[in-house]
Amino acid sequence: MTIPQRLEIFRRKMKESGLQAYLIPSSDPHQSEYVADHWQARKWISGFTGSAGTLSIMENEAGLWTDSRYFLQAEMELKNSSITLFKMTNQFEPQYVDYLVQTLPKGSVVGIDGKVWSRQTFEVLDRKLKNAGLFLHMDMDLISGIWEERPLVSAEKIILHDPKLCGKTAEEKLAEIRKSMTVQKVEYHFIPALDDIAWSYNIRGNDVDYNPVVISFAMIGLEKAWLFIDDQKLDHQHHFYFNENNIEVQPYRNIQTFLNNLPEDKNVLVDPAICSAHLYTFISARIVEGTSIPKMLKAIKNKTEISNIRHVMAKDGAALAHTFFWLENTLGKDDIYEYTVLEKLAFYRSQQELYFGESFGAIIGYKGNGAIIHYAPPKTAHHL
Repeated sequence: MTIPQRLEIFRRKMKESGLQAYLIPSSDPHQSEYVADHWQARKWISGFTGSAGTLSIMENEAGLWTDSRYFLQAEMELKNSSITLFKMTNQFEPQYVDYLVQTLPKGSVVGIDGKVWSRQTFEVLDRKLKNAGLFLHMDMDLISGIWEERPLVSAEKIILHDPKLCGKTAEEKLAEIRKSMTVQKVEYHFIPALDDIAWSYNIRGNDVDYNPVVISFAMIGLEKAWLFIDDQKLDHQHHFYFNENNIEVQPYRNIQTFLNNLPEDKNVLVDPAICSAHLYTFISARIVEGTSIPKMLKAIKNKTEISNIRHVMAKDGAALAHTFFWLENTLGKDDIYEYTVLEKLAFYRSQQELYFGESFGAIIGYKGNGAIIHYAPPKTAHHL
């Protein structure tokens, strides 16, 4: 199915739902910057593969807003798609909303899937559209009904992160979080961000490319904690670990019901920047908005983490040196492409002890895509 065909089908769904416009972001239910294939709806329907961008679909036109990192890439990938590229001047300013305000007639309805929009962003959208006489409908998942062969959520087993590598046990981290909760006078702390969960519970995974995180939700109480995760990702060792740390495991799908059954007379700390607009509406306890506690705690590195970061940088430097040595001794003898250098760099990194994976795809550029890298020796020593 081509991109224009997908857009045509999607517009039929919009018409059936009474929508004049629909917005598709690049995020997931955890407000991740880099998302698993299952939630890459914007990529599927537009063909644009960059990590950041928002797609706006209307009855007779569609636009993609992205930042300067992806201007050239977007121009190539959107060619013949009928989608117009809009170059964002400010990565954090929702210029697509301003466009809708200027384009749509008053009384028009804009749809979004609230599961993949943060509460914070939803409030900005809602306010701007209301001020212009437009309406925002939040629970409009139009993608699921038309995305055939949609990738499944990862079923890979989680990995328990050794405290020797991070300097603190999950028990110690939970104690720090609870201390801050007590100061803020909350009985619960909802944690939807995957990196915050990985840090708090000392778990890792392979659910998202280049990000060692696990698809899950977490709730931390003053006496007990919970992890919402698909059971197929756990084995007996994992269950023993969570029981040992007084962390109750529940199915991933249970999070909505759990939030809806929180005691109404208790306080729950919620970060509106990382809690989805959809889940926010199901929280029955008194909501105290504030920054995620793990996000603040993990910003302060302990001695073990600082030491390991230094070791990692030394290892990476060695891998780079090996790659440069190989490059200098191969230029002029064999054809070398950008991707060849990327693979070689990843190979030398993988030879280092405790290698887990790449932090992101290496950015290696030489002239146009697919160009062979040539070697031109310097004319004088002054050029070295």
